[in-house]
Amino acid sequence: MQPYGKHLYLRQMTVDPVHGRKGIGTALLRKMIAIAEQEGFPAIWLSTFRDVPFNMPFYLRHGFQEVPLGEAVSVLVELFNQEVPENVNPAERALLRLTLG
Repeated sequence: MQPYGKHLYLRQMTVDPVHGRKGIGTALLRKMIAIAEQEGFPAIWLSTFRDVPFNMPFYLRHGFQEVPLGEAVSVLVELFNQEVPENVNPAERALLRLTLG
């Protein structure tokens, strides 16, 4: 996680597939949420692929919601755009926010 002013952005969270489905990702995310709340951040932001079965659905199950790019502040749109791989349609990714507190 990296702060950008009052915005906290989760660049990447990865669990080796060998250790998948054991609650490790959930435990990592819960720890990040606890730290963000202790630090007083109002939300955690991230971008992820829409069609990867273990990405977007995971975050949605944990309370994240999609935010249209037109409703996000410029620094978050910039981070989103930086994470779109070359030759990938930006529509294949989603910007997500978990509101804290």
